[in-house]
Amino acid sequence: KTGDEWTLWIPADTEITTDIEDALTTCISNVETVILPRLSTIWGAWADVDGDGKIALLVCPTINEEKIALGFFNRTDLFEQETDTSAESYNPYSNQMDVVYIAVPTTDIDSSYSASSISATIAHEMTHAITFNTKTFVHIKAGESDYSAEEVFLDEGWSHLSENLCGFGVSGGNKKFFDLFMANTQNYSFC
Repeated sequence: KTGDEWTLWIPADTEITTDIEDALTTCISNVETVILPRLSTIWGAWADVDGDGKIALLVCPTINEEKIALGFFNRTDLFEQETDTSAESYNPYSNQMDVVYIAVPTTDIDSSYSASSISATIAHEMTHAITFNTKTFVHIKAGESDYSAEEVFLDEGWSHLSENLCGFGVSGGNKKFFDLFMANTQNYSFC
């Protein structure tokens, strides 16, 4: 599926039930009406390395199976694919595009994979894509040698803030995620 500023990729072997279709429709509606307009206004633009003007959302059932995360952004996807192991720019798995990986959503509001939680994750991961571009990638592409990636605590803080600024509250209402943090605050550091 595709829109003016996004493309949704779903593996061909993924069974798309009515529940999943409805949840994906909700997520895409959130992307079009809230997430992209707000993130573009607040943080700027993604790199658009493939020049199509779109950011890709790749639905990954393995994320659901692993039960570790709800999605992720991999900055190496912005760089050229390089399979030569001796090359300084070795990067064999790059998709050479702006892409955010997301779990398969569901309409079950009590699920960690609810449409609200996945929408929050999309806002979170798109923020990583945009802020990496504006803070670091533009300098790399310009050939500058004096650049740095954002500190992890601040990068994560901005992404969590974006979830709230897009109206999804604490991780899209994923209370399990919030409870895990609150029960173990000593295990986490903002630095």
